[in-house]
Amino acid sequence: MITRIFILDDSLVFEKMIEDILEESRNLLIPWNFEIIKGLNVMQFVEFVKNNDIRSSDIFFLDIDLNAYYSGIELGEMLREKNAKCKIVYLTSHPNKAIAVINRNITPSGYLIKEFTYEKNKKNIQSYLLS
Repeated sequence: MITRIFILDDSLVFEKMIEDILEESRNLLIPWNFEIIKGLNVMQFVEFVKNNDIRSSDIFFLDIDLNAYYSGIELGEMLREKNAKCKIVYLTSHPNKAIAVINRNITPSGYLIKEFTYEKNKKNIQSYLLS
Protein backbone atom coordinates (compact mmCIF):
# COMPACT_ATOMS: atom_id res chain seq x y z
CA MET A 1 0.00 0.00 0.00
CA ILE A 2 1.25 3.46 -0.83
CA THR A 3 1.85 5.72 2.15
CA ARG A 4 0.07 9.03 1.77
CA ILE A 5 1.96 12.02 3.12
CA PHE A 6 -0.09 15.17 3.54
CA ILE A 7 1.50 18.59 3.91
CA LEU A 8 -0.69 21.43 5.12
CA ASP A 9 1.06 24.71 5.80
CA ASP A 10 0.00 28.29 5.15
CA SER A 11 3.49 29.03 3.81
CA LEU A 12 3.79 27.69 0.26
CA VAL A 13 7.56 28.12 0.48
CA PHE A 14 7.76 25.92 3.58
CA GLU A 15 5.31 23.41 2.08
CA LYS A 16 7.54 23.12 -1.01
CA MET A 17 10.63 22.75 1.18
CA ILE A 18 9.06 19.80 3.02
CA GLU A 19 8.09 18.22 -0.29
CA ASP A 20 11.65 18.59 -1.61
CA ILE A 21 13.09 17.07 1.58
CA LEU A 22 10.68 14.13 1.40
CA GLU A 23 11.53 13.50 -2.26
CA GLU A 24 15.24 13.68 -1.46
CA SER A 25 14.68 11.24 1.43
CA ARG A 26 12.65 8.74 -0.60
CA ASN A 27 15.43 6.10 -0.51
CA LEU A 28 16.88 7.00 2.87
CA LEU A 29 16.77 3.45 4.25
CA ILE A 30 14.91 1.33 1.75
CA PRO A 31 12.94 2.31 -1.30
CA TRP A 32 9.74 3.76 0.07
CA ASN A 33 6.60 4.08 -1.99
CA PHE A 34 4.72 7.23 -1.00
CA GLU A 35 2.48 9.86 -2.49
CA ILE A 36 2.73 13.50 -1.40
CA ILE A 37 -0.54 15.37 -1.16
CA LYS A 38 -0.19 19.12 -0.84
CA GLY A 39 -1.75 22.32 -2.06
CA LEU A 40 -5.05 21.78 -0.31
CA ASN A 41 -6.55 24.72 1.50
CA VAL A 42 -7.92 24.11 4.99
CA MET A 43 -11.53 23.62 3.88
CA GLN A 44 -10.51 21.17 1.14
CA PHE A 45 -8.50 19.26 3.73
CA VAL A 46 -11.49 19.16 6.13
CA GLU A 47 -13.70 17.82 3.32
CA PHE A 48 -11.10 15.18 2.48
CA VAL A 49 -10.93 14.03 6.10
CA LYS A 50 -14.72 13.91 6.38
CA ASN A 51 -15.26 12.00 3.14
CA ASN A 52 -12.32 9.57 3.02
CA ASP A 53 -10.78 6.82 5.07
CA ILE A 54 -7.77 7.89 7.08
CA ARG A 55 -5.24 5.05 7.08
CA SER A 56 -2.92 4.10 9.91
CA SER A 57 -0.04 4.46 7.43
CA ASP A 58 -0.96 8.07 6.58
CA ILE A 59 1.45 10.79 7.69
CA PHE A 60 0.28 14.36 8.21
CA PHE A 61 2.62 17.35 8.42
CA LEU A 62 0.31 20.02 9.86
CA ASP A 63 1.13 23.62 10.62
CA ILE A 64 -0.31 24.46 14.04
CA ASP A 65 -1.10 28.06 13.13
CA LEU A 66 -2.75 27.99 9.70
CA ASN A 67 -4.25 31.50 9.81
CA ALA A 68 -7.58 29.96 8.85
CA TYR A 69 -10.94 29.05 10.37
CA TYR A 70 -9.44 25.80 11.70
CA SER A 71 -6.08 25.48 13.40
CA GLY A 72 -3.77 22.52 12.96
CA ILE A 73 -4.76 21.48 16.47
CA GLU A 74 -8.43 21.23 15.47
CA LEU A 75 -7.48 19.34 12.32
CA GLY A 76 -5.48 16.93 14.46
CA GLU A 77 -8.57 16.28 16.57
CA MET A 78 -10.56 15.52 13.41
CA LEU A 79 -7.88 13.08 12.27
CA ARG A 80 -7.81 11.34 15.65
CA GLU A 81 -11.58 10.86 15.51
CA LYS A 82 -11.16 9.01 12.20
CA ASN A 83 -7.97 7.08 13.03
CA ALA A 84 -6.07 7.04 16.31
CA LYS A 85 -2.98 5.48 14.68
CA CYS A 86 -2.23 7.83 11.78
CA LYS A 87 0.94 9.83 12.22
CA ILE A 88 0.68 13.56 12.86
CA VAL A 89 3.76 15.76 12.85
CA TYR A 90 3.12 19.32 13.88
CA LEU A 91 5.03 22.17 12.26
CA THR A 92 5.42 25.37 14.16
CA SER A 93 7.47 28.50 14.60
CA HIS A 94 6.10 28.71 18.15
CA PRO A 95 7.30 25.81 20.35
CA ASN A 96 5.07 27.00 23.21
CA LYS A 97 1.99 25.85 21.26
CA ALA A 98 2.82 22.22 22.08
CA ILE A 99 1.01 22.59 25.40
CA ALA A 100 -2.30 23.18 23.58
CA VAL A 101 -1.77 19.95 21.63
CA ILE A 102 -1.01 18.02 24.81
CA ASN A 103 -4.07 19.44 26.54
CA ARG A 104 -6.28 18.24 23.66
CA ASN A 105 -4.88 14.67 23.86
CA ILE A 106 -3.96 14.53 20.18
CA THR A 107 -0.72 12.56 20.81
CA PRO A 108 1.22 13.59 17.71
CA SER A 109 4.15 11.55 16.48
CA GLY A 110 6.34 14.62 16.61
CA TYR A 111 6.91 18.33 16.43
CA LEU A 112 9.14 20.08 13.95
CA ILE A 113 10.21 23.58 14.79
CA LYS A 114 10.36 25.51 11.52
CA GLU A 115 13.96 26.36 10.84
CA PHE A 116 15.15 28.95 8.38
CA THR A 117 17.59 26.73 6.53
CA TYR A 118 16.94 23.78 4.27
CA GLU A 119 19.64 21.67 5.93
CA LYS A 120 18.25 22.10 9.46
CA ASN A 121 14.74 21.22 8.29
CA LYS A 122 16.10 18.26 6.32
CA LYS A 123 17.92 16.92 9.38
CA ASN A 124 14.78 17.24 11.54
CA ILE A 125 12.45 15.63 9.00
CA GLN A 126 14.84 12.79 8.22
CA SER A 127 15.34 12.01 11.90
CA TYR A 128 11.54 11.78 12.22
CA LEU A 129 11.30 9.49 9.18
CA LEU A 130 13.99 7.21 10.60
CA SER A 131 12.33 6.91 14.01
